[in-house]
Amino acid sequence: VCSSDLASSGDTLIQGTESAMMRLALPADADGKYKHIWKHSRFVETAGVVMTQNAVLAVGRLRPKSKREEPESVLTALNLETGDPLWTQPLPKRAAKWGLAVDAQSRIFVTLTDGRVLCFAR
Repeated sequence: VCSSDLASSGDTLIQGTESAMMRLALPADADGKYKHIWKHSRFVETAGVVMTQNAVLAVGRLRPKSKREEPESVLTALNLETGDPLWTQPLPKRAAKWGLAVDAQSRIFVTLTDGRVLCFAR
């Protein structure tokens, strides 16, 4: 069993799993399967996903570049069309599961496992 975070709007479905982040096309085909628009394995853990008008926001831990490194906890914005990173912000601790929200003023809130809530705004 794999935990999964989903965000959807209209004809777009974003799914973050423990091993991948992907954009899927809606609706599913006759067999109930979704077509992958993009998929990558940047995260080893996805704690939360939010889709905005122009980006996918995700919190989680990035896959380390070497086995000697620990996964880095980050907030990242991904291009909705390509899945490419737009920007990444390191976090001081791991994000809590489902600890990601965006308000009406486009402020981004991240809840950390140590209880802190971070706010990112322009």
